[in-house]
Amino acid sequence: MAATSPSEVSRSPSGKGRGQFLLLLVVFLGPLLVASLVYWQAGAWVRGAAGGHHGELLDPARPLSSLPLQTVDGVDMGVKDLKGNWTLVYVGSPACPEGCRQALYRMRQAHKAQGRNIGRVRRLYMTQGALPARSSRRFLKAEHPHLTVARPRPEGEALARFRVAGAADMEAPRGIYVVDPNGNLVLRYPQSAPAEGLLKDLETLLKHSTIG
Repeated sequence: MAATSPSEVSRSPSGKGRGQFLLLLVVFLGPLLVASLVYWQAGAWVRGAAGGHHGELLDPARPLSSLPLQTVDGVDMGVKDLKGNWTLVYVGSPACPEGCRQALYRMRQAHKAQGRNIGRVRRLYMTQGALPARSSRRFLKAEHPHLTVARPRPEGEALARFRVAGAADMEAPRGIYVVDPNGNLVLRYPQSAPAEGLLKDLETLLKHSTIG
């Protein structure tokens, strides 16, 4: 049997050490690299969705650091209550005329079409000012039983977070917004936007997202 030379013996520990070091790098840096790749792909999709003329991309995403609201039942809620789910937010007048009702209907249909992912999405109707009148509340309860209806408190501070540059009415930011599970505004749609675009964008978000 051939004898092991002294030089080979001296190289062996360092070679083994390098192997262990590389293994540690894979163990500790691997998850970080994977997370970075997922984040980059998600960002690329959102940019692609905006380019597809479905939603208006808010780039960079707009964090909702606070969003004090009060529901029709008198319950206080905030941005923490939106986290963990994708949220479709409709911002409109408390009277909810026909345009508002059509927007809420399209939002509901886009939500219902998500099938097994329906539980990952919630819907919020944020009024501009007062809460809806009793007649509007009866309509909303009958047609949209799983819709949260709330008003911002204070009004100006909360609504300011939904004002988007280039919107038709900066003082009344009516429209449909998508809030991600981390509480960021990511997409905006005008009140009259077709349901198909919202449906497809939401479907793609849920398909590729690892959060919410």
